[in-house]
Amino acid sequence: MTREEYQLTNAKLVKHLGARIKTRHVITLIAALANYYRLLMRFGVVLRAIYPLQFDWHY
Repeated sequence: MTREEYQLTNAKLVKHLGARIKTRHVITLIAALANYYRLLMRFGVVLRAIYPLQFDWHY
């Protein structure tokens, strides 16, 4: 793919995204939820490392 083709594809993609702002918001929301979930999981791992006995009931 040449540079011109790449720029043209990018322009089409930007136009497509602009027409689908609601979809973008949904994707952003899903990404935010995924980040939050990852943070919770990391926090849970830290808690289990600190209090291993108290978290045995998870399994």
